[in-house]
Amino acid sequence: MKKVLSNKKYYSIGEVAEFLNVNTSLLRFWEKEFKQISPKKKKSGIRKFTKPDVEILQIIYSLLKEKKNDN
Repeated sequence: MKKVLSNKKYYSIGEVAEFLNVNTSLLRFWEKEFKQISPKKKKSGIRKFTKPDVEILQIIYSLLKEKKNDN
């Protein structure tokens, strides 16, 4: 069953982590490692991810987690 995001403009790091079933710390790490991930940040440091950000994260997740298990 494929997960579907709610139709919002921005998603919190907690919502994205729950959607991908990963820790928020992993998302922060991926943000440092992959320049393609660039959530909007408030002055307080709170990250807000857009739907395209989440789609990129899904691709990264797929390549790093799921494809790794295929080998």
